[in-house]
Amino acid sequence: MNRPHRLAPDDGWLHEPWPHERNASGITRLELVCGWVTGLDPRGPDIADVDPLADPLDALDRALIGSLQQAPCCVAFSGGRDSSVLLALATRLARREGLPEPIALTMRWPGLPETDESDWQEQVVTHLGIRDWQILEPDDDLDLVGAVAGPLLLEHGLTWPPAAHVVLPLQRAATGGVLVMGDGGDQIFAGWRRARLGDLLAGRRRAQWRDVLRALDALAPTPLRALADSLRADTPAPWLSPPTLRAWRRHQGSAAAQEPATWPAFLRWTRRERATVLTLDTWERIGRGVGSGLSTPFWDPVFLRSLGVWGGRFGRGQRTPLMAALFSDLLPDTILRRTTKAHFTRAFFSHASRRFAEGWSGPAPESPIVDARSLRETWLTDLPPNTSAVLLQASWLLGQATPATPPAGQPAIDG
Repeated sequence: MNRPHRLAPDDGWLHEPWPHERNASGITRLELVCGWVTGLDPRGPDIADVDPLADPLDALDRALIGSLQQAPCCVAFSGGRDSSVLLALATRLARREGLPEPIALTMRWPGLPETDESDWQEQVVTHLGIRDWQILEPDDDLDLVGAVAGPLLLEHGLTWPPAAHVVLPLQRAATGGVLVMGDGGDQIFAGWRRARLGDLLAGRRRAQWRDVLRALDALAPTPLRALADSLRADTPAPWLSPPTLRAWRRHQGSAAAQEPATWPAFLRWTRRERATVLTLDTWERIGRGVGSGLSTPFWDPVFLRSLGVWGGRFGRGQRTPLMAALFSDLLPDTILRRTTKAHFTRAFFSHASRRFAEGWSGPAPESPIVDARSLRETWLTDLPPNTSAVLLQASWLLGQATPATPPAGQPAIDG
């Protein structure tokens, strides 16, 4: 009989893949129960040796031209800054090269006001003179275990991200052609946490007292940064035992401490992040199933390399000034500088998820470290945390098929 013990940093079994026959992405036990994936993936491309272009916009045009030469070329258009920029670039390039203009594809949930970006969408479409704009209204079909996600989970298994199925209606609309997506914008334009320090070192702003802490953090040895990041790291996961949550913080802190201190190195690093690699792999597999290609120009290696050279060691600022510097001739300043953002949690935790949670009594995935009662209560709250989404899908899968036999010797955990 296994004796309960407290988790230690070398508890390697937590970093092994969740032993289920449908764990397609190799999500580890710790990633499953905490709801996020971290670290680098060896399959991610290294952009260091890619030849850059002088203008990052030329690199984006190069990434888009092949998609525009296929029909239909559809742009997933939410009205956010990233999708608006790609729609603008693709439209301008098509008109310049005499190619068919891209189709703008938008999904709307009329019953969920927090998802509404229709005003922003109308501004962009009017400014660009878009001729073909198709609006889909999926209602609650895109629930995490609903009519779209359920069959995909059975076909492809547990994948990352949990809401990967949201692109399926868009990919079906692009069957025979290509779907262009703005994935990567948040990570690339807003993900570098040294951006404010870069502004200071580049002389774009005056020093503040908090810059002392930022500088100390950037200059600290990696083990010390990992410790500091582990203390800051958290995840809303009340279903976890305290030692498991501490293990997650250590793991997350160690991964965050690897983030480079310069802009070009950060872009190289973020393209190899595990979350990025798994997301693109999942969407490509789903797209192949319906006969549509996938284009994610922001993740294009030539664009990232060009952006790194253009930005220099200290980058060109945080998200808003960076996007304004790059795309001011494409879209109005009000769109590039918007600060609002839509939220889609209720579109995914909808009726099917609630019905499943109401009738679910366990067992919880990785039950030694997940409290089923607390997990169920979390799912039944008005706004469940997104970190519980992958556990919801894993629990649903447990009810559909028998998991593989877990390795012997998995330890029990006490609090």
